[in-house]
Amino acid sequence: MVRSDTISIDTKPKFIVLWRRRMIESFVSFQLAMATGQWTFHNKKAAPSPTTIKIDKFRLVGYVNQQRAYYMSVKRALEAEGDVDYLILEYGRDLLDERDQLATIKTLEREVLETNGQSLAEATIAHLSFRKQLTQDLASLVENWEEVVQWGYGGGLEDWEDLFA
Repeated sequence: MVRSDTISIDTKPKFIVLWRRRMIESFVSFQLAMATGQWTFHNKKAAPSPTTIKIDKFRLVGYVNQQRAYYMSVKRALEAEGDVDYLILEYGRDLLDERDQLATIKTLEREVLETNGQSLAEATIAHLSFRKQLTQDLASLVENWEEVVQWGYGGGLEDWEDLFA
């Protein structure tokens, strides 16, 4: 049991790790947000056409290395803890479309909330106000996409290492 001056918790914490295996997507999304100042998209209409960007190899490699190091440290910490309850969610596998989102929310209900009754997943999906900004193919958003591919960062999801496998 965990105790503090204000909270008493009788259950063991459960950790959820949400990560993106194809890190080029989060890098491009971040660069587009920096270029446009639009960090979130709140309605169900199509996102406005984004600005194209040119990727700097040094920044991309640094970003991927930083993300990889962070998630590897998370993995090491979870494994070192031993008896820790955690769930790994990968954006491209678990949250890419509404069907995957629904299945993931049901998994969270079962594993984290430990619900056995009526599902809240459908209601949750129906009321989501955030929508994915990056809906176009990356090649259409990156001016120097051919270079990115030559650097080895243009592959699909399966071409990126699954750090939690």
